[in-house]
Amino acid sequence: MLFSPSWVLPRAVAGALLLAFGPPAVAQHSPSSARAVTADRPSTHGMLLFGWQRVYASHLPMFHSPHNYQVLLELELSDSTQAALQASKRQFPAEEVYTLEPESFVLPEMLRQPRPFRATVYRGHFERGGTPIARGVQVRIRQVLYAESLPTKTGPAPKSALLLVGTAPDQYVVHRIARQPDFDQVASVVSAGSVGKLIPHLPMLQVLPTSMAKKPVKAGQVLNFRPTAPGMPDQLTIGTSLYLEHNDLR
Repeated sequence: MLFSPSWVLPRAVAGALLLAFGPPAVAQHSPSSARAVTADRPSTHGMLLFGWQRVYASHLPMFHSPHNYQVLLELELSDSTQAALQASKRQFPAEEVYTLEPESFVLPEMLRQPRPFRATVYRGHFERGGTPIARGVQVRIRQVLYAESLPTKTGPAPKSALLLVGTAPDQYVVHRIARQPDFDQVASVVSAGSVGKLIPHLPMLQVLPTSMAKKPVKAGQVLNFRPTAPGMPDQLTIGTSLYLEHNDLR
C-alpha cells in the first residue's frame, strides 16, 4: 500500500493525493499502465533534507512538468548514512541546507508505489556547489506526508496555509505553494502552544490555514492560529529558516 497503516491522512491531504495521483495502488502496476496514468517523464527530483529525530524530505518544485508537485516525505536512511548526515550537521552548524540527488524516476509513480532508490546526499544544494557526504546510498520512503500538484496560472489556487511537519520538539513549517509566482520555504519551530497537548498519535502533518503564509516567515516570529480540530496548535514560534527559494517558482 502507498501509506503506512499506522498513520491516517488528513482528509484534505488525502483528497489532494487522490486528485493529483489517483487512488493508492494495492497491486503492482505494469509499466504500460503506469505510463497511461501520467505523462511525466523520468527525471532527477532533488529534495531538501531536514529533521533531527526523523529524516524528512521536501521535493524542490517548479511550476513546469515534471517538477510541478509539492511533496513532503518521511525517509528511511541506513545507519551509516544517517551518521554521516548528523556528523556533518555537528561539524558545520552554520550550514542549514542539505539536499538529496536521487536516481531518475517518475515522481507520481514513486508516490503511488514507493520503492527503494539510490541517491547522493549533499551538504548544501546539489545543483549549486554542494559537497557530497554520502554517495549511492539506498533511500526508502517511510511515509508520504503530503503530495499535491501545483496549480496552473488559471486554475484555482489552494488557500494560504502552512504545513506543520513532525512532532515536538522536532517540528517544522513548510509554506504551502499556491499560484505562480510563489516561494518555497522550510523553517524550524522552537515552540508550539496547543489546546490538545495531551492528545496522543497526532498526525505527522497538519495543514494550518493562515493569511500569514503569504509571506516568508522569519526567525523569532510568533504565529497565532484558531484551532479547528483537537491537537492543532494555537501558537507557533519560528526558529530558523532552513530554506527559502523564490527563483525556481517565478
